[in-house]
Amino acid sequence: MTWKPCFSARSRCATFGVFIAFTYACSQELPDALGRENAANLSARVEDCTEHGLLASAPFSCTAMKSAFFFAGSWQNGIKYYEYSPVDNRHYYTVHPADSRHLNWSERRSYQDFALDELVSAGFNVIDMSTWGPRGSDNWAPYAPMQTSTYAQDELFDAALKRDILIIPVIEDVAATPNSPQVRFPEDFGRNDHLRKAIDDLVNRYIVSPANPKWPSKWAQIYDSKLQPRYAVLLMHVCSKAIAASDPDADSTFASWIHQLAEDVKGDTGVDVGFTLDATPADGASANTYYLVPKRAGAILKDTREVLAIRPFLSEILHMDGPDEDRFWAKHDEAKAWIATGIPYILDITAGYNATIFGEPYVYGNDDIWRNDQGAIRGLGQSGLSFTAWNGYTESWAGMPTQESGRDGTPGDTWNRWLKAMLSGDARRCNYVHFVNGQPSHRVYGEICEKWVAYSGTRGVLGSPRASEADSHSDGSRISEFQYGIILWNLEHGAHEVHGLIADKYRQLGLDGGDLGMPTADQESSSTCEGGAISRFERGTIDWCPGWTEAQGHPNNDAGVPPTGPDGGP
Repeated sequence: MTWKPCFSARSRCATFGVFIAFTYACSQELPDALGRENAANLSARVEDCTEHGLLASAPFSCTAMKSAFFFAGSWQNGIKYYEYSPVDNRHYYTVHPADSRHLNWSERRSYQDFALDELVSAGFNVIDMSTWGPRGSDNWAPYAPMQTSTYAQDELFDAALKRDILIIPVIEDVAATPNSPQVRFPEDFGRNDHLRKAIDDLVNRYIVSPANPKWPSKWAQIYDSKLQPRYAVLLMHVCSKAIAASDPDADSTFASWIHQLAEDVKGDTGVDVGFTLDATPADGASANTYYLVPKRAGAILKDTREVLAIRPFLSEILHMDGPDEDRFWAKHDEAKAWIATGIPYILDITAGYNATIFGEPYVYGNDDIWRNDQGAIRGLGQSGLSFTAWNGYTESWAGMPTQESGRDGTPGDTWNRWLKAMLSGDARRCNYVHFVNGQPSHRVYGEICEKWVAYSGTRGVLGSPRASEADSHSDGSRISEFQYGIILWNLEHGAHEVHGLIADKYRQLGLDGGDLGMPTADQESSSTCEGGAISRFERGTIDWCPGWTEAQGHPNNDAGVPPTGPDGGP
């Protein structure tokens, strides 16, 4: 059989993201080794957790997820390690790890330990484990990029036991073979039991009747909207051909079916389940295919207890034909729209894409511009981060150092360096590191970072950072300099931006150390000249009108005055 990539950008509709969870009481028994004081502190932390969508499993309870999509097993090199003989798909790889141990997972336990140590070192706390059907199915052998047998998945759970990292199983979009049925969310959801059976198999294998009694502790739990922990399973690219997009009750129908799927799994296994949904619209979705739209579905899904978060996979996928800037805005706008609904949103990040070996013309990213664009989205209010993908070599998805350089000539270890920067700190917070020639240069964080991201980061009116955040002139003030402007912060006024000619004039007047003091608001449109702008400060204003070669400062004028140009006119 000719090998065909399941992760082709042309066939994305079916894989869907679901988080499944067991209802574990917050007062769960704690190991004696913690001691009474530590146990009390941890229990208090669980009880104080008030955020839907955060991890609920030790040692990461009440922290944000940082996950990597991962294929267990060796590469598909034609050598049989598990129950079926794989195809040889090495010629499809568009990127290769610098250390071959990443390719040879199945040869030695030490290689499995090495791979997980690398993931932990990068900053991940969750592995999104790709699965390709229940025990005994052979779908993975002709289609998966790695030898993702269920026995390779067992090895992943074993290797995770010694490390601070959790696992979320992923129900892939799996094509049928002569021996095994397909598992496709669009066709299966609401129509047959293939999806349900795939979830049941995972729950039984790793929670209900595990070969190793410690395995359940490694399956990640997530807090639902009632702050109850649930085991998590990721299902990707949610859409349904059983629901008409034009149906006015489509969103309610979808939510009720999600609820019923969770109830069915509980009835089969005794385990409560919930879901995170990859809401990325499928390529080629038609009027007869239902998919999730933030403004329409957000409120209903937020109130559906079984939905734990929106967790996209390659959210820019529908903009493969345009320039990188279009893909940036697609990813940015999708994230912003979902976050505005109030439902937890796990921001997907990727170093780039290259699947030309499959006959696809799509190549993007893997350069400083794309990496910096990705970083400039973190800070919109996401509940966590997910990386696509650690070892998806057939489409140039890699998190470890690679043999290949980026499109801009930056070395292969740049990807790993950038990834570690992206994963630093709390995944919910704004924390940006700017890369130049593959090297980290300037950092923007905290409220200044949030203000910069609100103004569209590298693609906005302020442009890229020119220096890292630093102390400014007045007591307790902080400043970040950008290509086209400034953001200053202090405790009294918060963070505010000034840009363009007004920023130039503010620098001439000594910034916050001069007569004007700190900005008290963001730059806004002028009320005295069409197309003009004004910035307000503690002790005055700066105005600019079209046609002026420089802005005009007005110290000691809190309210502002009609602007006067260099010759006294407007």
